[in-house]
Amino acid sequence: MKEAIEIYKTALKYEPDNADVYYNLGVVSLELKDPNAARIYFETALQHDPDHWQSLYNSAIMIQEHGNVNDWPELERRLKQLEKKNPNDPKIYFTMGMLDMDRKDYISAEKHIKNVYRSALFNLALMLVNNLNKPLEALPYLNTLLQNYPDHTKGMMLLGDINVNVQKDLDSADKHFRRVVELEPDNIQANHNLCVVMVERGDLFGAEKCLTKVYNMAPNEKYIINHLNIVRTKLNQAIKARREHKLKQQEQQQQHGKQSQTKN
Repeated sequence: MKEAIEIYKTALKYEPDNADVYYNLGVVSLELKDPNAARIYFETALQHDPDHWQSLYNSAIMIQEHGNVNDWPELERRLKQLEKKNPNDPKIYFTMGMLDMDRKDYISAEKHIKNVYRSALFNLALMLVNNLNKPLEALPYLNTLLQNYPDHTKGMMLLGDINVNVQKDLDSADKHFRRVVELEPDNIQANHNLCVVMVERGDLFGAEKCLTKVYNMAPNEKYIINHLNIVRTKLNQAIKARREHKLKQQEQQQQHGKQSQTKN
């Protein structure tokens, strides 16, 4: 650790305004059980970069743990700054809840702790789906999430994906994606996923119209134009096959008519 500090201090000789280096010095100081030095390094990092997220968060934690009433306004300011930069981070709401409890503002504390609960449910479900490949085990957490927070669009999107890819429950997927679009009309992924449901149902005409609309909303998204081209290719093949089938039927009818005339 002491060697790390010397290396970081050497780095500061070349880049004396590098906030990341000051932050790293603060982290090492914490490991060396020197919170006073760590706080100074975090504050110095913020002097060079007032939006340095890690320094903001760690300094906020240190202010909260120190328990000085006079520091509470600054702690609240930093937490709101952090929330603005990353509104989905549960750690921020947990610290806000701890501050509210210190101030005996239990109504506000309840609100912030519930945000932690909301984030925990979604992140646990997301981990089960993306990292552990256990999408069905994510369902109870997503259902609980949406029972308590019915407008949680990310939760609805994840549940809709499971409906399509795992459960093959297209009606439920359609319901979830449509609700997201109601809440967020410009949500490209939700609009696109509605088109995917149409493709899965075999409604190529509806899917082509749907994907064209989404493409016009986001013409620079390559996955949308690629999907649209695939659907158009399948649609053209289906139209061609239908025409060929119809011509074949007509030829068979004509042939049958000739045979009838010959017999007569």
